[in-house]
Amino acid sequence: MMPNAVLTALMTAAALALPADAQVAEPSKNPLKMTISVVIKEEEIKGKPGKVAHKLIGSGEAAYPDGAALQFGIRLKEDQNFVIRGQGYVTAGRWEIELPPMGDNIYHGMYVCQVDFDPELQVSGLVGKIAADKRGRNNTKCEQKIGSDEAIAKETSEMNAWYKERLKTYRTIFEKVKAEYAAQTAAKNKANWQNAVLAAREQLLALDEEIAAGRKRRLNILRQDVYDTLAGAVMRLSDYGIAAYTAQLAFDGTPPTESKIGHNEEVARKAIELIEQALSGVKPPEEPKK
Repeated sequence: MMPNAVLTALMTAAALALPADAQVAEPSKNPLKMTISVVIKEEEIKGKPGKVAHKLIGSGEAAYPDGAALQFGIRLKEDQNFVIRGQGYVTAGRWEIELPPMGDNIYHGMYVCQVDFDPELQVSGLVGKIAADKRGRNNTKCEQKIGSDEAIAKETSEMNAWYKERLKTYRTIFEKVKAEYAAQTAAKNKANWQNAVLAAREQLLALDEEIAAGRKRRLNILRQDVYDTLAGAVMRLSDYGIAAYTAQLAFDGTPPTESKIGHNEEVARKAIELIEQALSGVKPPEEPKK
């Protein structure tokens, strides 16, 4: 069964976040001019003293025919998924799209604001008014900070602590399973192994539910890369790592299958290492180009 954290991430991406490169049409080889500027208006959230909602208004020039549909959306700079998007239309060479107010339902930080022209989303006949070499998809971006430096620092610190606590739990479960397997190779005890597996899977399920709940707190999440790595590590240990240990112990009398223990342990160690590096600000080495 797919863990809650992974399922939640997939559902959220499908329902709320459109990938920045999700358009099907090819990029324009000679795109028309399209500019972007963003204004943020702040207003107090009713019933929440001290809480401010941010309303983003994107606008600019667009050398497209009147009635051309444009999509304007924002995403955290470190993420490729839009947290919110709106649509508007070109009028007399200009566009303006206002997004719904966003308050404490998103994380503060540096956002990429992007306006897109997608030929697949135009009304019949409009694309034909555009020169053939300019009909492909086109986008323009800018960066915009949402929230104060203090708010960004506070949320980043809190989120890093949240990740570290769940990583600590994952590491403890992993090390316990590994230690029990080592003990079993010295002296097999099926009951002890079954108890250890049951406890580990219950703990992994609880951890998975915690991770999923953390993802649901807001429309987006800080450090999506860390979230995906942690959720994936929990799933792999639950679905593959424990099964590999059990198959190698072969309590049912069948010959041990080809051992995948080393590979699964390396994947777990690598996940822990990547998360620790990410949370400490260390960038992993780039993969060599093939």
